[in-house]
Amino acid sequence: MFPWGLCTPMVDLVIVPGVAFDNSCRRLGQGRGYYDSFLERLQAARCRRKLMPAHTIGLGLQEQLVEQVPVDTHDFVLDCVCLPERVCFKDDK
Repeated sequence: MFPWGLCTPMVDLVIVPGVAFDNSCRRLGQGRGYYDSFLERLQAARCRRKLMPAHTIGLGLQEQLVEQVPVDTHDFVLDCVCLPERVCFKDDK
């Protein structure tokens, strides 16, 4: 079961906040893992229904872009991060 009574994975786009982001679309959250666990459950539910993964976009300010965000194995990498002066994509090298 998802928050707010959402029991089907019909969400196609998730806007994800963060404390900091890096060029590889990794994010630093508040440290509770809420968005990481929500996105993992959402993507697994969509996969079970043979749906494409939901798109994930981080929104932030230019000051939130750092050289490298510390990550762990359970941290979810976003598809892109939108900042006022640039957009970072996960697949950019």
